[in-house]
Amino acid sequence: MRVHAAGINPVDWKTRTGQGMAGLQTFPLILGWDVSGVVEEVGFGVTTLEPGDEVYGMPWFPRAGGAYAEYVTAPARQRARKPSTVDHVHAPPYRSPPGRSSWTPRTCRRGSAS
Repeated sequence: MRVHAAGINPVDWKTRTGQGMAGLQTFPLILGWDVSGVVEEVGFGVTTLEPGDEVYGMPWFPRAGGAYAEYVTAPARQRARKPSTVDHVHAPPYRSPPGRSSWTPRTCRRGSAS
């Protein structure tokens, strides 16, 4: 998926300082787990998503999710369709897929410093 927004959580800054999920990661890594964007391609056998779908999710947690990158890959089951009433900036932190929780004080739009 092409990333449009990513949440910045305590787990991100803790991992960056060597705490949080740092002990479970292989460095170097791209931080970020809460993400919202648009599906660019789907893998073989994926029937629940298609290119152009607006989605959000928390890929690979607790493994490195890479949500701060331009593109993120993850299994389709780790994505949910973004509600049309929520923009990409507000989707990652406040509306995690069922079974996931998220406590996010800040979200950044791709190409934005805030």
